[in-house]
Amino acid sequence: MSGSQNAASDVPVDSFMSSPRATKQEVHLSKEQQEFEALKKVHHKTASELSRCATHCSKLISQSEQDQIAIKDLRRTVQNLQADMEHEADRFQAKIHELQKTLQSANEGHEKLQKQFLQLKTEISSSTRIGNHMTDEEVRNEINDIYHQLQGWAVNVVRYVKSGQYLITKVRKAAEANFF
Repeated sequence: MSGSQNAASDVPVDSFMSSPRATKQEVHLSKEQQEFEALKKVHHKTASELSRCATHCSKLISQSEQDQIAIKDLRRTVQNLQADMEHEADRFQAKIHELQKTLQSANEGHEKLQKQFLQLKTEISSSTRIGNHMTDEEVRNEINDIYHQLQGWAVNVVRYVKSGQYLITKVRKAAEANFF
C-alpha cells in the first residue's frame, strides 16, 4: 500500500484519493487495485521465472536426449569391442594351443635325440675300453711290420721278374694251356 492512512477515517491519504468524496468502496477498490498490481507483478515475475525454468528444462531434456543417444552409441561400441575381444581371445587361444603342440613335438624330438645321444655315448664308451685299444707304439710297430713285409714282397717280385723266371713261368703256363 502506498501513502499513509488517517487513523480517524481509515481513509488513505493519497494523491488520487485526497478528495473528501472518497468512500470506503473506493478505498476498498484502491486496495484491491494495489493488491492486483502487486499480484500482477508477482505473476509477471513468476511467469518470467517459469519461462526461464521451462527454457532450462527444455535445454536439460534436449541434453538428456543427446546423452541417451550418446549412451546408446557407447553401448553399441562396447558390445562391438567385447565381440572383437572375444574373437581375439579365441584366436589367441588357438595360437597358444598350436604353440603348445609344437612345443610338445619339439620336446618329444629332444627326448628322442637325447636317448640316441646316450645310446651312442654308451656304445662309444664300451667300444673304447683300454683292453681293445692299441697304444701308439703298438700301432707304429704294426705299420712297420706291414711296411717291411710289403718291401720284402716287392723285392721278391723284382728279383723274380729280373731272373727271367717270370717269363719262363708265363710261357710254360701258356704252353701247358695250349697242349693239354
